[in-house]
Amino acid sequence: FAGITDREAVEQLRSAVLEVEVDPQELPEGDDEFYDHQLIGLAALALDGEPLGTVTDVLHLPGHDVLAVTKTDDSEVLVPFVGAIVTQVDLPAGTVTIDAPAGLFEELADDDEEPTP
Repeated sequence: FAGITDREAVEQLRSAVLEVEVDPQELPEGDDEFYDHQLIGLAALALDGEPLGTVTDVLHLPGHDVLAVTKTDDSEVLVPFVGAIVTQVDLPAGTVTIDAPAGLFEELADDDEEPTP
């Protein structure tokens, strides 16, 4: 931020995007921490190894981070990035293993169907 010496100069930077080059092999210090670019593109697998889709984005929400997974049918599922659900991240293998709660990856019933009492 050399040359930014007053409030007016700072105001001109509002909404600017700050990018930092990171060595693709560099990992954050924590064992369970990852850079977004390391997660995007990983194959999402069920516990039994069945392909679920591909991680296409990482959303940083107030409660916790969320992985956007594009399924093989091109629909998107948002998966909470918590240890109870994302049980393993294997960067060398290019995979994340997901213990999905019931209904997370299943198709929804048609809206025309009446709910069962």
